[in-house]
Amino acid sequence: MYSKRSNVVLITSSLTLRPLVNGDQKELMRIFSDPVAMHFYERTKTVEEANQWVSKAEAFYREKRIGFFVCELKETGEFVGICGLLEQKDVEGKDEVEVGYLFVRDHWGKGYATEAARACMEYGFHKLDCDRIVSLIDPENTPSIRVAEKNGLVKEKVTIFKGCTACIYVKNKELY
Repeated sequence: MYSKRSNVVLITSSLTLRPLVNGDQKELMRIFSDPVAMHFYERTKTVEEANQWVSKAEAFYREKRIGFFVCELKETGEFVGICGLLEQKDVEGKDEVEVGYLFVRDHWGKGYATEAARACMEYGFHKLDCDRIVSLIDPENTPSIRVAEKNGLVKEKVTIFKGCTACIYVKNKELY
């Protein structure tokens, strides 16, 4: 479901997803400073890096209308993570739209990543007219692989992306 507001808000059975904005850094640090949550990233992030990350996300959202959304529990407004569509350049020689997600570890295993990713993919296919959405996942990141598979993404191939091994999971619009 999509709100009628000028800024996109996605609503699922458990979550409200809204664009990431300045002021969300403190909540983001619950993920960015957690070495377990950031295991499949290069490293944890500092507050300054979180500030830069939010500024880039806001600019990208204004320009492209895609980016990370803050995921909050509908009932309480509690921050549980981020999920969104990202533009990835030069994946096997072409640009792709990727669905990505990071959640606060206390909220892992509750289905929120699957629910949020599904809402973002619906938005991408139906409102942004994406033909294909991918997820680039470390082959050892079995929780993210499960999220992708639950949402109908299928492993296309293994590649090297930004110097790391990544499985490319894909869902095409005609299959949605």
